[in-house]
Amino acid sequence: MKPNGWISLILSNRECVVLQFNNGVFMNQGFVLNEQKVLKVFGNHQIGAISYSEEQSIEVVEEGIVDLDHGSRFEGLILTEKEKEGKIGVPFGYGEMYDDDGILVYKGIMINWKRFGYGTSYHNNGCIEYEGYWCDDKRFGIGKVYDRYGKLVNECEWYNGIECDIEYEGNGSKPLNIGMKHLKLIDHCALVDWDVSLLYNLESIEIGNDCFRSVQTFKIDGLNRLKTIKIGQNSFTQQWNSWGDDKSKSFYILNCESLESIEIGDYSFSDFAGDFELKNLPQLQSIQIGIIGSRSGNFYSNSFAIRGIAVLLNI
Repeated sequence: MKPNGWISLILSNRECVVLQFNNGVFMNQGFVLNEQKVLKVFGNHQIGAISYSEEQSIEVVEEGIVDLDHGSRFEGLILTEKEKEGKIGVPFGYGEMYDDDGILVYKGIMINWKRFGYGTSYHNNGCIEYEGYWCDDKRFGIGKVYDRYGKLVNECEWYNGIECDIEYEGNGSKPLNIGMKHLKLIDHCALVDWDVSLLYNLESIEIGNDCFRSVQTFKIDGLNRLKTIKIGQNSFTQQWNSWGDDKSKSFYILNCESLESIEIGDYSFSDFAGDFELKNLPQLQSIQIGIIGSRSGNFYSNSFAIRGIAVLLNI
């Protein structure tokens, strides 16, 4: 579940936040952009032959044309070196890319010769090939694909250039795509770390038995499409069919505006004794923890904090 490489988060106003990760660690590099230009830079970058940092003004971006040796060219917003006024640098914003025959192949945001944000690619006959979101020169996000005659072939979600399945069912050994809507991990799943913070399309989470035994913090925050959470038996605990008192282990479900139900099987989280917080879940109607009439051991040494929940019907 750890993000790796460039990840694009598409905001409701069609702006994109593009961040770079290395095995789950944010590398302090990224951009904020809309459909016309780069709005903000995070961290220090080497963009082509130009060094660029967040302290520098985007005023060094200007309209221009960059011709490549093989005849192709980019026309649009160009990043130039501040110290060498007038020297053309690399694409850094909205523009048009032409091939060596002068045919338009792409229109949209381009950063250092790579497509980012919203843009359109074209077949060599001038018809649209793809229109939608890109990240690191690959289709990434919602987009439409057309054939050479302009007929719509598909509209779907993409992740790293691969068409996304909206449902995932397995043990976690295969990569999870950021666009999935339904996540189902079977018993004894292969994943060790818990992090769903970038899976912003999720509508349901289902986790089987005996999963994530060594996780210290269970947190779901700000997944506004998420409706259901279901966790099986003896997951998120190192005390199988028993309980413990580990105050370093905490549980949070926060700020999920569509979440309706939470179901947790017996003995899951049985050694979690740190924070337990449910907060700002306005649609939550049902919480089921353990088995009624049975000593289930869930959160055995925890105290509860439940806030900002208006319509809870069943506990």
